Amino acid sequence: MADAKILIYIGNSYSFRSLSIGQIYEIAQKYPTVLLVEDYNAKNEEVLRNKKIFPKLEKIIYLKNDWRKFIKNNWAIFCEFKKIIKEEKPDIVVTFGKYLFTNTMHLRRIAKKSGAINICVLGVQSAPTKEIALWKMLMASYLKNKSLSWLKVEKRIENFFVYYILPLMILQKPFLKEPGGILLKNVFSNGCDYYLCYSEEEYGIALGEGADKEKLRMVSCGSYFSKYQNAERGNKILTIMWPPEKIGIRKSDLSKVGEEEILKNRNKILKIISHILSDWKIFLKSHPLISEEELFKLKEFAGEYSNIKFTNPLEPADDYTKISDVIVGLPPTSATSYTASVNYPEKAILCLDFEKQLLGDSCKEYNGVEYIDNEERFIYILNQIKKGEYKKNWKNEKEDNFPTISELISRL
Repeated sequence: MADAKILIYIGNSYSFRSLSIGQIYEIAQKYPTVLLVEDYNAKNEEVLRNKKIFPKLEKIIYLKNDWRKFIKNNWAIFCEFKKIIKEEKPDIVVTFGKYLFTNTMHLRRIAKKSGAINICVLGVQSAPTKEIALWKMLMASYLKNKSLSWLKVEKRIENFFVYYILPLMILQKPFLKEPGGILLKNVFSNGCDYYLCYSEEEYGIALGEGADKEKLRMVSCGSYFSKYQNAERGNKILTIMWPPEKIGIRKSDLSKVGEEEILKNRNKILKIISHILSDWKIFLKSHPLISEEELFKLKEFAGEYSNIKFTNPLEPADDYTKISDVIVGLPPTSATSYTASVNYPEKAILCLDFEKQLLGDSCKEYNGVEYIDNEERFIYILNQIKKGEYKKNWKNEKEDNFPTISELISRL
């Protein structure tokens, strides 16, 4: 499809730089592109408006989406999507994410009726959906002090309301067999014409979960970072990616890893880093979803370490992965570790899992990521880094064999 017009829909802005920008960049080099975004971010806007980087990005449309008024928004967003598809007349609609809510489903359905091809970029997933669903249910059970049986009932009611009642309220068919974000089922059902993944591991997971081999494709993450976010090294900077979760789940017996144990181990990690790399600058990058209350506690908790600096949680993670020599991730494994390993393969990327948590070892499959589950190994690695003797275990098999998303589109 040499002359295709592409509509790209992304949700929240905090995942834009880590999960979406590479694909937007590749598409906007060749195809007229319209970007549909749920929230405004000035920094992202500045990047996207640069015609040297995104020469064929014609328009950015911001949705007015207030989740606090989701019943009222249900109709407003649906009408907005119909209007956008009618006016823009895209040949292809690209969406991101494996587990979806009604906005994306409405857009796909409207696009399909207009004759457009639906493409879903699955994003980063290194654990099977069943494991992720179990983690979500157990976390909710421990945090809310409710039994799994009762939570399952609540989730089914929520699922029925969101995917059955909400569509019916605007005289649309319920989403019966499409990939829901509540029960995490029907991931590869009726929603899309093509599904794209980034690695052989993700490809295998997708096939195991019922993806049609004819619809499944592998693509590269794109060359945006290698061209416009060149890696910096030798700065003596380490960045810790701090997750919002206060508790965890032990993988061996699915018991709760309490907040006290989590904080004890994280304090130990900060102490080790601050002591061994005492002449380094340490950034603590909190997840954008961290609450103000938790951020305040974190600053009190980690404030005793003079060489640790706190970042704005809403800043893009890649601003720090770019300048850092070392990136440290804590469980559960986030997409940042994967994207850092792809975009900056020469850097030391350490995933710590002292409590041996469920989803804590998902990064094991990432090429070039060092999984560490004990204090002794962590101390050894940091000392190797300090001496300049650390040798990264990385197979130089970058995704050159995978086509870019624009190359794939040209073959449709």
